[in-house]
Amino acid sequence: MLTLVFLFSVTVMNVMGVQTFNGNQVAMGETWREEFYSRLAQGKVLVAMLSERYFKSKACVLELRSALASDLYVIPLVFGGNIYE
Repeated sequence: MLTLVFLFSVTVMNVMGVQTFNGNQVAMGETWREEFYSRLAQGKVLVAMLSERYFKSKACVLELRSALASDLYVIPLVFGGNIYE
């Protein structure tokens, strides 16, 4: 269910002209981390979908720390359980 909420939110933002990025948009053969940090440097807002699983991921925690250390606005969306269920 939460995956549907995420996909719907991204679709609405795109329709409104807001460029979004997530790991699914990284082309095969590219390094996800390099692409993410490149996009992070260009971004204005990070919408972080926080869950127990999110905080167990070293990569996710590093992304959030990087965003908080930059000039980005961080919008936290807090979910219970696994956001991919």
